[in-house]
Amino acid sequence: MKRSFFAWGSNLMLYMIAVVGLIGLVNYLSARHYSRLDLTEKGKYTLSDQTVKTLENLKAEVKTVAFVKDDPGARRQAREMLEGYRYHSRFFTWEFVDPDKYPLTAKKYKVLRYNTFVVEGSDGRKESFSGRLTEENLTNSIVKVSSDKVKKVYFTGGHGEKDIEGTKPRDYRQIALALENENFKPETLVLTETKKIPADASVIIVAGPAKDLLEGELKMLRDYLNSGGRALFLVDPMTLKTTIAFLAEYGIEPMDNVIVDKYSKTLGGDYLSPAVTSYSKQHAVTKDFKYITIFPLARSLKPDGEKAEILATTLDESWGESSRKELADGRVAFNEQEDSYGPLILAAVAEIENKANPQGRKGELIVIGDSDFAANSYIGFGGNRDLFLNIANWLAGDVERISIRPKAADMDPMIFSQNETYAVAGISIVGLPLLMLIVGVWVNVRRRRS
Repeated sequence: MKRSFFAWGSNLMLYMIAVVGLIGLVNYLSARHYSRLDLTEKGKYTLSDQTVKTLENLKAEVKTVAFVKDDPGARRQAREMLEGYRYHSRFFTWEFVDPDKYPLTAKKYKVLRYNTFVVEGSDGRKESFSGRLTEENLTNSIVKVSSDKVKKVYFTGGHGEKDIEGTKPRDYRQIALALENENFKPETLVLTETKKIPADASVIIVAGPAKDLLEGELKMLRDYLNSGGRALFLVDPMTLKTTIAFLAEYGIEPMDNVIVDKYSKTLGGDYLSPAVTSYSKQHAVTKDFKYITIFPLARSLKPDGEKAEILATTLDESWGESSRKELADGRVAFNEQEDSYGPLILAAVAEIENKANPQGRKGELIVIGDSDFAANSYIGFGGNRDLFLNIANWLAGDVERISIRPKAADMDPMIFSQNETYAVAGISIVGLPLLMLIVGVWVNVRRRRS
């Protein structure tokens, strides 16, 4: 009996030791290999591709001080987001501070009110914002305090190009602000007032000139590209001659047409605003790009296969309308003898041999047959903003910045693919009426039988 009791007690003790040890091992492993799983319908706790890349690329500590009232309810949303950021990088740290309880800390960071967030880099650089904590604001602040340098991007002026300070629908103020959030410094450059492209230029952007650039200006751009420079040309239809010939030198010729795409009407646009869902899977700018982009009033491009590479093409049903009379009358129709059938090339890239230093960095040129896709009134649609910013970052040499960025808090558009749109239209136009007819016949037959 005693031996049996002793054996039972020993087994129980061993069992308890094993259970405690197992619990300790699980806790140890969970602390060393922490994992998060977002099961919410819209991925509420899933960070964007850009945010994850930014955090994973951190090489030095970035600290966020959240000046929020000492109240669990007030801090809940901020805590969830900050913990999500911390999960992706050991260099990201954060803390809550109640400015009323710790006035000296608030004074140090020049904080005057609740719900102010200060992001501080390892070198002392600081960015702050107030109001609701959003992924967009927090990620942009981290980019600014962690980047090595500010990149200069020059927009040419003097020929009717887009105004980066303008707030009208066709201006570029919104994309200029977006570039600033990516650690660019956008400025306007009038080439006739300078002898050469500034040495600090990371990218030159020629955005929708209404008139041709002068030969002297084109020579400056030619010398710049042939010496390893990077440029983006956005050329609208039915404009320019000598500038088109200049681009053709590098294997990308803008065609004298306007792209017609009747599918765009289903997206709330018109038939002169082609939709793009097909992107090159070979190029860094577009290989992982999956958003629909819209290009209001665009022309197609004809790239030389030996010099240039395709980035984006329109849908099969589109065509390049070359008749200005039909366009003016608003009654376009495909003409096999004059028009080109889709899919059409809308964006292309060319690599340029560095003639000044054959061993040095090669020049890069991207051409898009439209400039309005990045204008104030269109930049928030689908992937327009991401595509423009990815191009700017790639040209500037920041490949790690190529990503899908966090959406603004109030922007949650529903975008259908072409097949989904046809399915919705079929159900709405044919399916529902047919269902009502079947139900009506069935009810009528039952009434007669009864």
